[in-house]
Amino acid sequence: MPLAAGLTAGLAAGLAARRAVPVRLVQLAWDGSTWWLRPPDAESRPGQMALMLDLGPWMLVRFSPAGAGRHGAVWLPLSRRDAAADWPALRVALHAPQPAA
Repeated sequence: MPLAAGLTAGLAAGLAARRAVPVRLVQLAWDGSTWWLRPPDAESRPGQMALMLDLGPWMLVRFSPAGAGRHGAVWLPLSRRDAAADWPALRVALHAPQPAA
């Protein structure tokens, strides 16, 4: 029962985040050692990605820019529908062990 409650709470948090966070077009790139985030009309920033919730066709990830710590984190709701053909590679990259800093 605690597992079901945790999953329900995670799903509710993910849905709330999806509604609370305005949808902005950002580009993610993985070069094999570093994640890069490029917001609209801004320079790409290197950082670390953390997979917080994976529901199969939908994920919630946290991007932490290099040197910014947790306070500069950007939460990104990602979906298979939005990522299209890149979805399988994105999931593999997020589940793979991250290289040591």
